[in-house]
Amino acid sequence: MVGWRTSSIRREAELVKQPPRRSLDGYKHVVDVEYCPPMQLGNTHFSPEAAKAKEVAQTAPDTQNIEEYHDIMEGK
Repeated sequence: MVGWRTSSIRREAELVKQPPRRSLDGYKHVVDVEYCPPMQLGNTHFSPEAAKAKEVAQTAPDTQNIEEYHDIMEGK
């Protein structure tokens, strides 16, 4: 993990003068959360082959299954 200023070096103009002083309850290292709207299920870009390979990689995680899934996702 990098520091507040280091992680923001490319967007220096967006930084406030000081980092937030309060953290989220119970998480001292988390000072801000940005909530994003969920994706609609119909807008996925995964092929049925990729979805099946992901399921196999998650249910039987071994090197071959994971590599096959990554190859499909990277278009190899």
